[in-house]
This record gives sequence, structure tokens and C-alpha cells, in this order.
Amino acid sequence: PRQPKKGQFDPDECQPVELPDGSIHIVVRNHRKYKCHCKMILRSFDGGETLPRENMYLDGSLIEPGITSGVWYHNGTMFYSGPGSETKRCKLHIKWSYNNGHTWTPGVRIWDDMAGYSALTMLPRDNNHLYMLYERGPEPDIRIIFTKMKISMVNGRDDP
Repeated sequence: PRQPKKGQFDPDECQPVELPDGSIHIVVRNHRKYKCHCKMILRSFDGGETLPRENMYLDGSLIEPGITSGVWYHNGTMFYSGPGSETKRCKLHIKWSYNNGHTWTPGVRIWDDMAGYSALTMLPRDNNHLYMLYERGPEPDIRIIFTKMKISMVNGRDDP
């Protein structure tokens, strides 16, 4: 099969979360840099049976060099982990949104240097911490790092 070229629509690796209304919000790697160095967002309102193109948009506040990123939803807050660079896998950040991903905070930098794929989770008996698993370091010395971050209450909202 023919390979898509740079700039063509080519969604790739993704991370879904279910929102309180039952819809599914999916953060998608924009593999061929379709219109921007940013994430594609897909929404499904039927449990993932369909992902209509009209429910897809590009989120310019979630920049990426072409990589999968972490997403997690907890207690009214959506968290996102990903690089802070459009061209390199570096400057790993965590951002959060109080409105289901419509807008994002500037976030907090987790690691300045080379950092690749990341995933977010919480443990079943721990509602006070968010956990991040991510690749760190240059090739061929990449290490897998597991980081625990406290979620503190600020103005009645969860913030890392």
C-alpha cells in the first residue's frame, strides 16, 4: 500500500477517556503533521461505535513532534502528558483541563531533556496521586521512569 505523505490526514496511536456524559474523548497522534504539529482529537457519542469526521478537530495547545501521549480523567479534571516541543521528543509536560479538554492550563514541566511516550493512570485505592510512566533519555540509553505526582486541592479543584 501507498504510504501517506507529510501533511496528509493520517491519525495514529491514541489514548481514549470516557467523560461523565458517556462520550469518549480520544487524543490522537497526528502522524503526518496534518495542518499542524499538534494533537488530533476525536469524539464519539455512541460508545466508540463511530468516530465521525465532523467530531474531529486539531488541538493547537497540545503540540507534538509525532508521539503518543497520556490522558486521564479524574473528578472533573482531564490530565494530559506530552512533549513541549513541536519537533523533538523533549520537555515533557503535564497539563490539565477543567472543561473536558476544550482549554488547557500551561501545565508543569516534568522533565527538561529527551522524553518519549508517556501514559497516565491512578491506582484504585489512591485518589490523591496521578502516576506517569514515560521514556526518558537519548537513544540507545532510554529508560522507563515511573513518577508519582500528588494532586492537591486548590480552589475546590484538583491540580497536580
